[in-house]
Amino acid sequence: MLHPLRVRRLIQTITRSPAHPDSWKRWEVTEAALELGRLGAKPAVPHLVAMLRDGDDDLFEAAAQALGMIGDPEAFGPLLSWATGLAPGRRGVVAVEALAGLGDLRAVEPLAMLLGGWRGAQDGRHAAAVRALGSLGGPRAVEALVQSLAKCGPEVRAAAAQALAALDHPQWAEWFRGDPADFARLGASGEPRAGWLLTRALTSHTETSRIPAADALGVLRWAGAVEALGEALSSGTVGEATAAARALGQIGGRRAVGALANGLTRLDERVRRAAAVALGEIGDHSAAGEVAGALTDDCADVRVAAARALAELGERECSEVVRGDSGDLARIAASGHPRAVELLAAVLSNGLRPGLWADVARLLGQLGGDRAVEALIAFLPRCHPPKAVAADALAQLADCRAVAPLIQALELPDWPANVECWTDGVRARIARALGQLGDARAVGPLIRALGLRGQADRGAAAEALAALGETAWRELVTGSSSDLRRLADCSDARAREALVVVLQLEPHVFSERSAAISALASAGDHRALEPALTWLRGRLQRENGRRGADYGTEVEQRAVVEALGRLGAVDSLSTIISPAACAELWRPAMEALVVVGGAAAINVLFAALAHPLADVRREAAVALAQLGHHRWASLVKGDPGDAPRLGAARDPDAAKVLVRMAQWSVEAAAELVEVGDGRAIAPLMANLVRKPSGHLYESGLIHRRGCAGLLARFFSLHGSRVPPSTWKEVLRVCAVPHEDEHQQSDVLGRTHRDTGLGFDFPPPPDGADF
Repeated sequence: MLHPLRVRRLIQTITRSPAHPDSWKRWEVTEAALELGRLGAKPAVPHLVAMLRDGDDDLFEAAAQALGMIGDPEAFGPLLSWATGLAPGRRGVVAVEALAGLGDLRAVEPLAMLLGGWRGAQDGRHAAAVRALGSLGGPRAVEALVQSLAKCGPEVRAAAAQALAALDHPQWAEWFRGDPADFARLGASGEPRAGWLLTRALTSHTETSRIPAADALGVLRWAGAVEALGEALSSGTVGEATAAARALGQIGGRRAVGALANGLTRLDERVRRAAAVALGEIGDHSAAGEVAGALTDDCADVRVAAARALAELGERECSEVVRGDSGDLARIAASGHPRAVELLAAVLSNGLRPGLWADVARLLGQLGGDRAVEALIAFLPRCHPPKAVAADALAQLADCRAVAPLIQALELPDWPANVECWTDGVRARIARALGQLGDARAVGPLIRALGLRGQADRGAAAEALAALGETAWRELVTGSSSDLRRLADCSDARAREALVVVLQLEPHVFSERSAAISALASAGDHRALEPALTWLRGRLQRENGRRGADYGTEVEQRAVVEALGRLGAVDSLSTIISPAACAELWRPAMEALVVVGGAAAINVLFAALAHPLADVRREAAVALAQLGHHRWASLVKGDPGDAPRLGAARDPDAAKVLVRMAQWSVEAAAELVEVGDGRAIAPLMANLVRKPSGHLYESGLIHRRGCAGLLARFFSLHGSRVPPSTWKEVLRVCAVPHEDEHQQSDVLGRTHRDTGLGFDFPPPPDGADF
């Protein structure tokens, strides 16, 4: 009989402090909760549910057990959430056991779903769910337990079999005992659902279940498993794939043959060997083609297995020639096998055996036939070393269909930078193959190949041209370092195409490139212009993106500048002569401008008369004299008297030169001041605001004071012609101290920053607003 006062006291005990740290208090609370469960005290259910949430593991277990003993439906929801949720450790197991104690059939479906979503967890919750379903019973529980036999681990399978035995299905306990032979016993049992269960086991989450399931399906020979076994063969682990191959060999049928043929392409040789053996066991002659493809496999064991399988399929000659050694391919080619060419072509196409490229190509060249030619032509676009072996074989076959692909391979634009070293004479072998084929279509491409940077490649191209009747090239190109220079001097217009190749490949030795540019420019071929300009930009800027840039010797650089002149590149020559350019190239640039002639070249030389370098000014005057402008040779001689002579000329053109010289020469500005040329103001003002630095500061200060003095003189002599606004701006600049980084004393002992330039200017014009 339930005593209310005792129940009230027990409830007070569990609600006082369930998580008390004192072990004695915790023991008292645990015993109180279990006592309430034994008493079946329904008033304690809400307090026990709260204890599930707030207590530690021991208190949680006591509360769950008590709720299971009480059996009140109010506890179903909380216990179910703990049973099917993410409860850690033993809490989920205890919740499932308590849920079973309630005897509520609503728990069957959630527990069945819990088993269906098994992912190999080892917390015991799924075993508890199996026991709970066994105690609850019903058709849905039986179905869930049967399904768990295929998806769960050994312990859970054994528990499920015992639960099914308790539910009047004792045969499952005979087959499933929780050991590795569970699936083998099921496969041999004759159970109608065995095939379905074993197929589900193939998709389980542990390899220890999938491999025995595949073996059992082979024993069962259930055709419905072919698709699942094919999936395991193509994407499973090595152990699963080999087991699936064995099972497919036992099941047989056309669908199994297709799955095993896909298995012959797996990367692991153990899987390929198992697939070949299985195809032989099936004995379907339609699989002979797929099995024969494995005769050229990388692995010797796979080749031997394929040969034995073909012997079982009626083609016994393969077992005699394939022995699993390095001579297999040669014996296949010599055997007269009807598939020999196709097999060797497959080696070239699958890319699995790069070490056999040369041997296979040679064998195809010996066998001949349309299929051999097609295979070798298809192999040409592959990476560079295989091109050579394919070219040799195509030359051996002497088929004109190979001419166009070989020309394309010879002229590929994407060869590596270090062609001669990296490709080991690949282009040379392609050129020789074109010469042996004797087709006139190769003449043009071979002439272009004479411009290759590799000496061996050039020599091979010349030999091929000689074989085609073009013997003159053999005298020009001998495979030496001077080949390209002889091509540049050649009178045959077709040699230009070879020189264009030199420009496209950008040879690392600039002498070859400069010779090609010079020769093309002499012939008026403007294809040399862009390479010359590209070189010039790198030379002037002292930068080049290519590693190990070579700008050539002085003679070679002069040749490129002269080529620019022949091509009429006046703007580029003007850049070379500018003060910011390289000083070494201005002389050949002027010589090239003389060659160009015309108004554009004269303008560039006229601008060079004001160059800061005396030698440049002198040579510019000489060049103008060569073009018919003799007067400048007497005015500009590259000495300190250039500015006075130009000023004394009282000539508008001479004044233009002085204006340019005034940018850097005070003497030129002084000449402009004397003649009253207002264009002297701008360069003098620029010198006033210019900020010198370093050891040139002192001389720069004196130079600027000289500029200010010249401005004062200009205003004294010609002030009436100066606009008031200009006068005002000059006066402001001369009066304001400059903010230089250093304070240096001038020749009078005054500090520039403190006192400014300090010149007295004449009074401004009447009416000027300052």
